Amino acid sequence: MSWRLVAGASWVVLWALLPTGPADAVPALGHVLAAGTRLWQSGLLAADLLASVQRVAAGVALALAAAVLAAAFHLARPALARAVLWPLELLRATPPIAIGPLTITLLGVGNAPAIVVVAFGAFFPIYQSLRFGTEHIDKGHLEIARCFGASRRVRWMHVIVPTLTAHALSGLQAGLGVGWFCVVAAEMLGASAGLGFRLQNLSLNLATDGMWCYLLVIGVVGWAMVALARSLFDRVAPWRRERIAA
Repeated sequence: MSWRLVAGASWVVLWALLPTGPADAVPALGHVLAAGTRLWQSGLLAADLLASVQRVAAGVALALAAAVLAAAFHLARPALARAVLWPLELLRATPPIAIGPLTITLLGVGNAPAIVVVAFGAFFPIYQSLRFGTEHIDKGHLEIARCFGASRRVRWMHVIVPTLTAHALSGLQAGLGVGWFCVVAAEMLGASAGLGFRLQNLSLNLATDGMWCYLLVIGVVGWAMVALARSLFDRVAPWRRERIAA
């Protein structure tokens, strides 16, 4: 961790020493911070950040609900699920932003297209992780529970659900990261607010100091979101000690 801090501080110092101005491709750090202060005081940065975070939250929530339903179906009727859900494997290879024009055509311009793109992108990491979990539930644990007279409800609550929860949380971490990528790209297509929308607007107007400010905000908020989620998930599922492949 100390080496990371040293490396990060070194990059900040190097950037601060760059003798460039706001019109250059890489403006000086002071110009970027000044632009960020102006954008925050104007209310634009706060409004754009709130809009993007709300879209990610809504999209990831939809993705989680859909993934849980699909995984439950796969667990209850595995043979039927494999037959019915096979198109998901085809859709998984589709870049989420590729459905952006379709969502705008169907839903118009606004929050809905961006939320759908986020949900589409976040769904597959969560679903794949949950599906992996349904296929790797420890049969020995279930058998032991049966031997001790555990009812079906008890087996679900104390064996199946904890196992799937760990996989769901692992997939949700990846889904949050993908959702954050997707919302920025989706906002560049058909939104009137948001970090992606404002970033594109600033770049078109050659406001490189503001553009770099938004790039930094996007990176820092995305990193903080996943780090916070990982910390919270470890508290919710303390039994998860090893990385679960999604």
